[in-house]
Amino acid sequence: MANNQKKMIGNRKNVMGTENAQVLQVELNGCHRGYVILSYFGLGHRMRREARIVRLNVFPNTVLFNAKGRPISLCEIRKGMMVDALFSSAMTRSIQPQSTAYLLLEKRRGREATTISTGPIAAIDLENYSLFVGNPWNIGEQQRFNVNGFTIIRDPFGKAISFENLRMGQMVAVAHSTATTMSIPPQSSAFYIQQM
Repeated sequence: MANNQKKMIGNRKNVMGTENAQVLQVELNGCHRGYVILSYFGLGHRMRREARIVRLNVFPNTVLFNAKGRPISLCEIRKGMMVDALFSSAMTRSIQPQSTAYLLLEKRRGREATTISTGPIAAIDLENYSLFVGNPWNIGEQQRFNVNGFTIIRDPFGKAISFENLRMGQMVAVAHSTATTMSIPPQSSAFYIQQM
């Protein structure tokens, strides 16, 4: 996103997500466990946008990337940072609801090197390890994501799965490079794929 407005990615079954959430607090238990408290906008009563706060518990299987798409640890997340996040829709009813973080993607002001795109899988190319996400009836509304041995793929519950487990029609969120080809559909490298 070019602007700095907080934006909700969506809520699909077991996964929720937000773009441009602000980190209000980071608590560490080592560099791979702890929690972050985020402020973001979501849809509330009568479909109005309202500010929300959530505590996301971070575990060793939580995936964290910096703005360049490189893996980082929780120790590198700081108060005041902007992040994109994917997390479990199962939340406590406490004040500051808690949930499990699946992905935290650090954002930087200016041109972003990484972003998250969501949509249905329109096609899967098993030979070339790529998937097409978007409108299955219009190639102009799709994006091709190239998958490699470093791409992390998770099911709706955060469990690691293989590329072969993905199916057409499934909703996915893909963390990917903003650098794309000028082809139709545009191509980009996927860092992380989350079934929704």
